[in-house]
Amino acid sequence: MADASVRPAVPADADEVARLLLAHWIMSPSAAVTERIAALDSDEVTTSWREAIAAPPSTRHRALTALAGDRIIGFLASSPAADFGGDRDVELLELVVDPAYRRQGHGSRLMAAWADLSRESGATGGVMWITGSDDNARAFLVGAGWGPDGASRSLDITGDGHEVLRQVRLVTALTDVSPPGSLGA
Repeated sequence: MADASVRPAVPADADEVARLLLAHWIMSPSAAVTERIAALDSDEVTTSWREAIAAPPSTRHRALTALAGDRIIGFLASSPAADFGGDRDVELLELVVDPAYRRQGHGSRLMAAWADLSRESGATGGVMWITGSDDNARAFLVGAGWGPDGASRSLDITGDGHEVLRQVRLVTALTDVSPPGSLGA
């Protein structure tokens, strides 16, 4: 795809980033999450991402956008891995591609750019928490060189134990991340 690219996110991207993320989050398998996302103020989400992109907490915090021409159609955010193996690991927080643009290599390009930048900053491993029932995310990540490490967590969505979202942790050595174009995302 000649007009496909990845670049660091800039504050002006925040409107499109918020649109992509809200559309992705609303598809949660949890009714409580869906209700909370639907109640969010999109302007607040946009402002929050604009601030995070403009002033990341560290040089290891990353925000990347995937573009088709000049249209933002994907987003990736990462940070140092807070609950994992050490200061040489990074956590993939968000990886979203607009459904209309999936299976065209955009997710692969985002992942490859992220892996390159993470390696350049000295990181050696990646970690990502995904919903246990998210077979699409799992298939994409496994195809890119990720695998489960046996860790899981349960997030109490409602605060009263009535709705718990189960997540599993996937990990990778950054040397194992597949090159762009090798995946169909």
